[in-house]
Amino acid sequence: MAKQIMRPQMQPKVIDDFVERSFIKLKQLYPDFLVVGLAERDKTLNWQLERLARRLGYAELADLLRQCGFDLPADSQNLILHPIPQSEATEQSETPPASAALQSALDKLAQLYPEHKIFALDALDRELQDKLAKLAQQAGLPNVRDLLRPYGYEFIAGNAVKELRSTVIYTPGNEPEIIKSKVQNMLNRLENYYPEHIIPRMIETDHKRLAQNVSALYRWLGYADTKAMLAAYGFDYQKGENGSVGAVRRRNFSRCWTLCWLSTKISRSQPAWAR
Repeated sequence: MAKQIMRPQMQPKVIDDFVERSFIKLKQLYPDFLVVGLAERDKTLNWQLERLARRLGYAELADLLRQCGFDLPADSQNLILHPIPQSEATEQSETPPASAALQSALDKLAQLYPEHKIFALDALDRELQDKLAKLAQQAGLPNVRDLLRPYGYEFIAGNAVKELRSTVIYTPGNEPEIIKSKVQNMLNRLENYYPEHIIPRMIETDHKRLAQNVSALYRWLGYADTKAMLAAYGFDYQKGENGSVGAVRRRNFSRCWTLCWLSTKISRSQPAWAR
């Protein structure tokens, strides 16, 4: 029987979810559960797990990995935790205290982005984005990035998001509370616009804001693209199956023009009494 990943019991749940995602990625790297040379194979994952082990009070990363069901070679010295770099220790000690309003926003942000890597915030939670922008303005800072940087957050996009969420994390019906209502709102709007669950062309053509929500959610949930996520939720997204929308329109126009031309040609070739 295949080995199962055993998650350490942690609170709050969002941290537990982050642990699960990290170990799913680790399992992808080591399907036989024998961890060798992690730092060389995935430096970022190794750093994340080291930091996690340190937060949980483990003397060695190897101890955390063993508790979660992974095997290690007899010589696991490469998995002994390294001292916290002086720069990181200084940064942590200089983290400014947060006001009640900012702390509330940070708590919600941590649930959305437990890895402290932010993407598509405006599409996922515009209210939170606006709140952070207002707090940044009140603090005399030029933007939200500068507000969140002391708390360990960074903004990412493109391939960095795909690497961060490289596999589906939550299947339909198993979404965490922080995202469940957003998924349901998306489904309600799709149901309203496409009651037959068939989406014949690009969503942004008719519903730009909804398209942004869909794009943000498929990335957050770890799907490869919009089509894959919508299929999981029972919608047939047909955009791109027969070319781009522009190409389809050009083909349709060409067909109409040809039919009109043929109709005119035939009409002219017929005798007057047959027309």
